[in-house]
Amino acid sequence: MSLYGLNSLTDCNTSDVFEGHDNFMRHCMKVAAEFETWACKNIDFDELSDVWPYLLTDNFLGAAQKVLGDLTGDNLSALLEINEGHFPAIGAAILNMQSKA
Repeated sequence: MSLYGLNSLTDCNTSDVFEGHDNFMRHCMKVAAEFETWACKNIDFDELSDVWPYLLTDNFLGAAQKVLGDLTGDNLSALLEINEGHFPAIGAAILNMQSKA
Protein backbone atom coordinates (compact mmCIF):
# COMPACT_ATOMS: atom_id res chain seq x y z
CA MET A 1 0.00 0.00 0.00
CA SER A 2 1.34 3.40 -0.91
CA LEU A 3 0.98 6.33 1.43
CA TYR A 4 0.36 9.04 -1.17
CA GLY A 5 3.37 7.79 -3.09
CA LEU A 6 5.73 8.38 -0.17
CA ASN A 7 6.63 4.70 0.08
CA SER A 8 8.80 5.24 -2.99
CA LEU A 9 11.06 7.30 -0.72
CA THR A 10 11.83 4.35 1.54
CA ASP A 11 14.85 3.51 -0.60
CA CYS A 12 16.43 6.62 0.89
CA ASN A 13 18.28 6.48 4.19
CA THR A 14 15.56 7.56 6.60
CA SER A 15 17.64 6.79 9.68
CA ASP A 16 19.75 9.94 9.48
CA VAL A 17 16.83 12.31 9.02
CA PHE A 18 14.01 10.61 10.91
CA GLU A 19 15.90 8.44 13.39
CA GLY A 20 14.62 5.29 11.72
CA HIS A 21 11.95 4.08 9.36
CA ASP A 22 9.25 3.98 12.07
CA ASN A 23 9.60 7.71 12.74
CA PHE A 24 9.59 8.34 8.98
CA MET A 25 6.27 6.53 8.66
CA ARG A 26 4.86 8.35 11.73
CA HIS A 27 5.76 11.66 10.13
CA CYS A 28 4.21 10.60 6.82
CA MET A 29 0.99 9.61 8.60
CA LYS A 30 0.94 12.93 10.47
CA VAL A 31 1.35 14.90 7.24
CA ALA A 32 -1.25 12.73 5.49
CA ALA A 33 -3.81 13.27 8.26
CA GLU A 34 -3.20 17.03 8.36
CA PHE A 35 -3.39 17.30 4.57
CA GLU A 36 -6.60 15.27 4.46
CA THR A 37 -8.16 17.56 7.09
CA TRP A 38 -7.11 20.59 5.05
CA ALA A 39 -8.43 19.01 1.82
CA CYS A 40 -11.83 18.26 3.36
CA LYS A 41 -12.22 21.97 4.09
CA ASN A 42 -10.76 23.30 0.84
CA ILE A 43 -11.30 20.85 -2.02
CA ASP A 44 -14.68 20.45 -3.74
CA PHE A 45 -14.58 16.69 -4.23
CA ASP A 46 -17.77 16.75 -6.33
CA GLU A 47 -15.97 18.82 -8.97
CA LEU A 48 -13.13 16.30 -9.43
CA SER A 49 -12.96 14.12 -12.50
CA ASP A 50 -11.03 11.48 -10.54
CA VAL A 51 -11.59 9.74 -7.21
CA TRP A 52 -9.76 11.71 -4.50
CA PRO A 53 -7.89 8.77 -2.86
CA TYR A 54 -6.58 7.64 -6.25
CA LEU A 55 -5.65 11.18 -7.17
CA LEU A 56 -3.67 11.50 -3.93
CA THR A 57 -1.96 8.15 -4.32
CA ASP A 58 -0.90 8.99 -7.87
CA ASN A 59 0.07 12.62 -7.38
CA PHE A 60 0.83 13.66 -3.78
CA LEU A 61 4.55 12.98 -3.92
CA GLY A 62 4.96 14.72 -7.27
CA ALA A 63 2.96 17.69 -6.02
CA ALA A 64 4.99 17.88 -2.80
CA GLN A 65 8.21 17.80 -4.84
CA LYS A 66 6.93 20.67 -7.00
CA VAL A 67 6.48 22.71 -3.82
CA LEU A 68 9.44 21.50 -1.73
CA GLY A 69 11.91 20.43 -4.41
CA ASP A 70 13.62 17.07 -4.69
CA LEU A 71 12.79 14.83 -1.73
CA THR A 72 15.59 12.32 -2.06
CA GLY A 73 19.00 11.95 -0.47
CA ASP A 74 20.06 14.97 1.55
CA ASN A 75 16.83 16.79 0.67
CA LEU A 76 14.67 14.17 2.39
CA SER A 77 14.68 16.41 5.46
CA ALA A 78 12.37 18.78 3.56
CA LEU A 79 9.58 16.40 4.56
CA LEU A 80 10.08 17.60 8.13
CA GLU A 81 9.16 21.10 6.96
CA ILE A 82 5.76 20.26 5.41
CA ASN A 83 3.05 22.17 7.23
CA GLU A 84 -0.38 23.62 6.59
CA GLY A 85 1.20 26.59 4.85
CA HIS A 86 2.32 24.26 2.05
CA PHE A 87 -1.05 22.59 1.61
CA PRO A 88 -2.67 25.15 -0.74
CA ALA A 89 0.24 24.87 -3.19
CA ILE A 90 0.34 21.07 -2.90
CA GLY A 91 -3.43 20.88 -3.37
CA ALA A 92 -3.27 23.17 -6.41
CA ALA A 93 -0.49 21.06 -7.92
CA ILE A 94 -2.55 17.88 -7.41
CA LEU A 95 -5.58 19.48 -9.06
CA ASN A 96 -3.39 20.72 -11.91
CA MET A 97 -2.04 17.20 -12.42
CA GLN A 98 -5.62 15.91 -12.55
CA SER A 99 -6.57 18.34 -15.31
CA LYS A 100 -3.63 17.18 -17.43
CA ALA A 101 -4.49 13.49 -17.11
